[in-house]
Amino acid sequence: VKLRTRAGTVSYMKDNFGFLELKLGPGPADQDLAEDVEPQGKRDGKALIGPAGPREDRIFFHLSEVKGEEEVSLGDELEFTVMYNVDSKRQQASHVRRVPRGTVTFETVDPEQCFGRCLERLREVKGHIPGKLEYSAGREVKSLLFTRLDLADQKQNPRVGDEVEFLLACERRTGRHHATK
Repeated sequence: VKLRTRAGTVSYMKDNFGFLELKLGPGPADQDLAEDVEPQGKRDGKALIGPAGPREDRIFFHLSEVKGEEEVSLGDELEFTVMYNVDSKRQQASHVRRVPRGTVTFETVDPEQCFGRCLERLREVKGHIPGKLEYSAGREVKSLLFTRLDLADQKQNPRVGDEVEFLLACERRTGRHHATK
């Protein structure tokens, strides 16, 4: 039996504990943390390896679980295993370690290629103003935004009327869709 490794970003910190916002995993097994290992025994007399219960967007961690001497700050990306704390009757992060920036993402990307046309070019006036495209979804015509980071080649900027191909991405935290790569 092996504990599943999860990832997230530090969303809240206080003295010696904090909360991690969980990364959405790529497959069906990650759609619900209840897939975790069933209770098997005790760890340090306090935590059982165990039922994850319903999915939560945030998970508690204690600084004593962070590997190494590094300081943890808001926005840091961390990897951890999920343990069930018998005392609090909740999940908590254990064996926490830092991972490289960019490892944790909060969007899902549908691998099916979509086709559409550019309605508005990407503009960069006082920051980034997203571009806009439209595509057919069944009998409905929908529009989506895209940014410079969504372009497969960031040196190209589609012109109004250009035919485009893209993948549909969904930002988990807001539920908003956008076009990407």
